Amino acid sequence: MVFHYTPGLAKYSPMTIRQIVYVSTASPKLSPTQLESLLAHARENNAKQGITGLLVYADGSIMQTLEGPPEVLANLIDVISADPRHKNILKILDIEADSRLFPDWQMAFARENSPEPIKNCIELFRLKKEYSDEMSLKGIVGVVMSGFIKRL
Repeated sequence: MVFHYTPGLAKYSPMTIRQIVYVSTASPKLSPTQLESLLAHARENNAKQGITGLLVYADGSIMQTLEGPPEVLANLIDVISADPRHKNILKILDIEADSRLFPDWQMAFARENSPEPIKNCIELFRLKKEYSDEMSLKGIVGVVMSGFIKRL
């Protein structure tokens, strides 16, 4: 697994933020060079707009957590949805929160060798969503996404 940490976003003042977790399929699969270019572009834009998060990529499968000002994320999700590199977009979580899960990361990145961890997370989110409210779902999202970081 590859991981990237980008410090410096703690400067954004506390406010109600929006947190979105989605999964999608890259079409076509991204090469390492394409991934690095995408991440560099995302980190630059995210720093300007107060967006933090985590991108997990595994053999064409993408799972991403985005957090930031509600209006900024609304626009970003529209851009992602219109991007032909994303197929089968499924929004798992879309809530307002008082704090960030990834306050210091413009875009952390984890690369998995297999898409299985992402598929397992999707199933966990689906099951949790069926049997609980949004607040407990937010907790499970934090645990699962943090799990990718702890596996380093």
